[in-house]
Parts: sequence; C-alpha cells; structure tokens
Amino acid sequence: MLSALLPIVTLPLFTRYLTPADYGVLAIFNIVAMFAGSFFRLELNSALKREYVEGFGTFSRYVSTAFAFSHFLLLLCALVLLLLMPWMHAFHGIGVQWYFVVLLLAYLRFHTVCLHHLFQLSNRAVLFGAWGLVATVVTFGLAIWLMIYLGWGWQARAWAEVFVAVVAFPIAIYFLRRDYALKWHFDIASLKKMLRFSSPLLLTSMLGYVLISADRLFIAEMVGPQELGLYTVAVQLSSAMGMFLGAIVPTWESWIYTSQGGVHRQNARKVLHRFFSLVAVLLVLAAVLPTLLNLVLPYMTGKSFSGADAYLAPTVAAATSAGVFGLLSPILIFMRKTPVVASINVLMVLINFGCLYVFIGVWGAVGAAYAMTLSYAIGSALMLFFVIRFSDAKFEDIFTVR
Repeated sequence: MLSALLPIVTLPLFTRYLTPADYGVLAIFNIVAMFAGSFFRLELNSALKREYVEGFGTFSRYVSTAFAFSHFLLLLCALVLLLLMPWMHAFHGIGVQWYFVVLLLAYLRFHTVCLHHLFQLSNRAVLFGAWGLVATVVTFGLAIWLMIYLGWGWQARAWAEVFVAVVAFPIAIYFLRRDYALKWHFDIASLKKMLRFSSPLLLTSMLGYVLISADRLFIAEMVGPQELGLYTVAVQLSSAMGMFLGAIVPTWESWIYTSQGGVHRQNARKVLHRFFSLVAVLLVLAAVLPTLLNLVLPYMTGKSFSGADAYLAPTVAAATSAGVFGLLSPILIFMRKTPVVASINVLMVLINFGCLYVFIGVWGAVGAAYAMTLSYAIGSALMLFFVIRFSDAKFEDIFTVR
C-alpha cells in the first residue's frame, strides 16, 4: 500500500518540475521499458512459479537454467540492436541510445522479478513488501534529486530506475543462491518444459501490456503529448485503487497456487465466492474514489495540470475493470489454461483498438478510458465463464449463497 501511495504523494513535485509534454515522454519510456522487460523474460518467471509449487526438490535445475539462459538472451538482443542501429529512429522523444538502457533494465529486472514472485509463493510477506517499498522509495528519491538539483527532466526518473536495478541485481542473486538453490547450470529439457508453459503467457503478457498502454499510445498519436500528460496524471492518481489491489492480488494469487490443490467443483465455488467479495469491495472504492481525488487534485499538481480532473472518474472506472480482470487471470493460469488466457487477450486487444480509435475520435482523450473499461469488462466476463466451465462447476451452485 505504501509503495502504491508514494507515486501519488510525490506527484506535486513531478508536475511542478516537468511539463505535461515531458510527463508524456516519461510515460512512453515506461511503456517501452515494460514491453522490453516482458519480452526479455519470456514469462519464464511464471513458469518458475509453477515449478516451485509442483516440486521444490527439482526447483534448483529450473531456476539455474532460467538464469543461464538470460545471459545468452542478453548477448543476442544486444547484438541485434547493434546491427539494427543504423536504421533505428527516436520513438516519441526516446533516443536510440535509450534502447540499450532499456535492454539493460530488462536483464536486471528479470532476476529481481523472479525473486519477488518466489517471496510471494513462499509466503515471505515482510521481504516481499520491504523489497518493493525500498525500491520504490529509492527510485523516487533519486529521481526527485536528479530532477530538482541537476535539472534532468524526464531522464531523471529513467536513470533512477537504472540505478535501483543495478543495486538490486546482486542482492537478488544472493537470495536466489541462498534460499532457492541457484547455481550456474543449464538444462535444455528444463528450458523446453518451462517454455511450453510460458510461451502462451508471453503472448498474454505482451498483449496485457498493449492493453494497459494502448490508451496512452493512441492519445499520443491522435491528440498529442499535452493531453497525454494530463491523462497520465489522472491515471497515476487513479492508481490509488492499486493501494488495495497491490496488497490483495499477491496474497490472492499465492492462495490460489499453494492452498487449493486444484480449482474444481467445490474448490471453484470457494474461490469464486471470495472473488465476488473482492469485486464488491472494488466497486465501493470505485464509487467514492473520484470524489476524493477531485478534492486533492489542486494540492497534488501544478496549475498546468488542472485539466486532469476531467479524466479522473473514467480512469478510476478503467482501473476497477482492470482490477477485476487481474483477479481472474491467475485462476486460469493455475489451471494450465494458458492458451485460453492468450486467446482472450487477443480478442480484448482487437476490441480495445477499435474502441480506442472510435471513442477518442468522438470524446477525445477521455474516450480512451471508456474504451479500456469496456475491453476489460468483456475480458473479465469471458474469464469468469471459462473458469466455471473448466472447473466442472454448475452456474447455479456457484451463485448460490450457503
């Protein structure tokens, strides 16, 4: 919760030292880094979570193989970037040299993400929370110092991310070696098994990032960086919903993975009743949050960002819809229905792109939030349908309160 709160309470500083256009470029950088990180991981982190649950005795072989493979992937990607460099161009203010910085971030974060997920599944709540909180505090603290005292603009946040990733990397390796039996070992059979599980999830992850970033990319192309900066501020304020989701989702996912022994029939009823309870809490938060955010907006942002209030209610609705979808995804993934998850994400992206193009054309930047809300709502309905179907549960039993 504290990690989710920090980006909000530091917003007054960033919106006073950055212009809306700079804020828009920073949003694009974060999106590029997010896509690169997902592609580089190949979702092997998700495969490691499944292997950890199935058998800790053989886990060393899997985590070591993933670690060794990441070095090969780093060299391959760096070589490809070097070969393509003469033909590459800046992307919405992100220079070509930043592509190599993004690759370094992807490599370093691969291992910290794996460790964070293992903390989650092994129920090491203090380490899980402290890791995320310390990283967030250092990142924002360093970014603010670089922005105010060195005047680095949006690059301050980017270099702060790199610094934290560099420092966190050896710490992650220490814990992986000490507690999860990491060694320098590579086993091709283990890699193939993990990739069979993770390949559909790579598509799912990439499409998921397309979904959560498509609104800003469409706004950048159709409206411009000024509106993108205002919209991004509203999205960041709406992430106050993440103070609830950030605390609940890791515990929810760990509970599904480690205590159910499968999601079927009566287990499905238990899981879905808890799911509906969480959704009810989300809807209550969504009802009151826009009013609260409108009250604090003048104190959280500079005068040039005053137009962000028009986007608050729609972006809160989009965050709520995405939160519901995020609660359902781990259930199908645990059930090993990753191709179904990928197919749902493909459909959502197609719906989302069409809606973004039409809605932004009609309502401007605020139409992007409407498109996101509708896309996630459709995806959530499909997820719920398939969870019930694959669990062999009956609809009337699921929705009966006992």
